[in-house]
Amino acid sequence: MNHMMKKIAISTMAIAMAGLMTASNAYADDTVKPLAPVAGEVLYGYSMDDSDGQKKHNGIDILYEGTTFISTPISGEVVISGPDSMGDYVVITDTEKGDSILISNLRASFVKEGDKLKAGDEIGVADGDYIHVTYYPEGFMHRDVTTDPTAFLTMNGTKLTFDKERNK
Repeated sequence: MNHMMKKIAISTMAIAMAGLMTASNAYADDTVKPLAPVAGEVLYGYSMDDSDGQKKHNGIDILYEGTTFISTPISGEVVISGPDSMGDYVVITDTEKGDSILISNLRASFVKEGDKLKAGDEIGVADGDYIHVTYYPEGFMHRDVTTDPTAFLTMNGTKLTFDKERNK
């Protein structure tokens, strides 16, 4: 296992352990669902430490094979929805807990600002390309505070696989 893979594995385990004490308790009422019914391959992981020469990355990039319908992993309100240079993006804020999740690089989104969603509602489609997911534990208004979404997503049903070659 190379240095970067060890670093990712240790970071993911630490975050997962921390997440078990925070996010899992916050969502113990089963209001969090998987992003998609199929396993997603993580192309690029979360890294806010640029000391190793890698650029900062405030979320994870997940590849889904073929056309995959993407669901909201949390219940809440769509606070932003629109296009950018990489596709459509959606920000959903849990109106009870205050955290937010951004899902971007969608081929198309099905929701608009102000929509009220339940965990598991379809929000858009990925089409053989990757989606980007960022988790804001203090809400989207505090965009500078992010946490690795890997533990949050996996402990609530999203199946992820890690591409060891692309995370070097």
